[in-house]
Parts: sequence; structure tokens; C-alpha cells
Amino acid sequence: MTAGEKTPARSKRAAPSNRAAPAKTTSASRVSQTPKNDVAETSTVEENPYPDLPLQPYQEGFAGTDPEVLAGYYRQMALIRVFEQRAAEMYTRAKIGGYCHLNLGEEATVVGLMAALEKTDYLFTTYREHGYALARGIDPGRVMAELFGRATGCSGGWGGSMHLFDAGLRFMGGYGIVGGQIPPATGAAMAIAYKGEPGPQSEAVMCV
Repeated sequence: MTAGEKTPARSKRAAPSNRAAPAKTTSASRVSQTPKNDVAETSTVEENPYPDLPLQPYQEGFAGTDPEVLAGYYRQMALIRVFEQRAAEMYTRAKIGGYCHLNLGEEATVVGLMAALEKTDYLFTTYREHGYALARGIDPGRVMAELFGRATGCSGGWGGSMHLFDAGLRFMGGYGIVGGQIPPATGAAMAIAYKGEPGPQSEAVMCV
């Protein structure tokens, strides 16, 4: 082949007659071949694993309860949530010294327990007691002031997050030692039993 001549184009081979050309997969067929959505499969309601204990709608537990009372429970839970969120913010900004134990996620438990108490009952808590103090009736401003170590706090600024106190509301404080609230709570209960008559109207002690 001399210079300047063009290379002849190669001829295309024909596909063997005994081999079928692969069929084109359309978008519709690709969709039909994809596995089912896992979310859709798991979104069905599970059967009751305990057939002897039929599931009941939670609303039945509030049958006959005054709507205003239920609204009050909700407001208390919302107050605790917002208060603890702000306390967490201030703690991360180093505005609150010492420890800071929150009741986030425990709002319903806190409000439910406090609703079972009478004004004449006593409450002893652990060091995680912000929500209990609020639900017991201590002013949120006084609780927050205590976290900041101010004299206007419910413990005069000396207790901080773990040692809230209000004798008038019979909130006998949080205790920084694990289990430290049990001995004084037991003593208070024994004193009540010794001095008073037992019965539904007698004073009671709650220890959490």
C-alpha cells in the first residue's frame, strides 16, 4: 500500500444465525423487575403477640377525665420539654456550672407521678429532678435561677441542678448521691406512720 492511499473500511460481521440478539429491556420491564419497596412491606400493622391480653385504645384510659385536666397535663409536659431544652443550651454554652441532669423524654412519667400526689404529700428525688420541681409547682424562673447559681433560686443559689428544694411545696430536694434520697424518704414515711393514723387521707411520701 503506497503512501496517500486510504485504508479500506472493515466490513461489519453479521451476527451468527444460531445466536439470537439480546432483547432490549424497556423501562417498564426494568421497573417490574425491581424488588418491592422494603418500607411498604414493613408498614403493615403487626399482630398482637399476646392474644390473651387484647390491645385497647389508649383513649379508654382517659374516659371520663375532664378535658381541662388533660390539657393541664399537656401544658406541664410542654413546659418541662422547653425548660430542659433551654437548660441544655445554657449548659453547652458554659452558662450553667457543675452538673446538669435533664428530664428530656421523661415528661409524661414526671407529670403522671406528680398528678398522683396530694399537696400534703412529700417528694424526694434523685439528682435528675428539674421536671419534678416544675410539675410540683416551683416557679420555672426560680428553678432556672438556681441552675445559674443565683440567690433568687429555689435553694438560694447553693444547690444548683442536683439540689432543688422547696419546703412549702414539700419538695424535699434532689440528692446528688445515687440512692441518697432513700434514707431520708424512709425516715419521713416512718415519722408519718408513727405520728398519724393510716388511711387514704393521711400524708404520703414519694421517692423517685
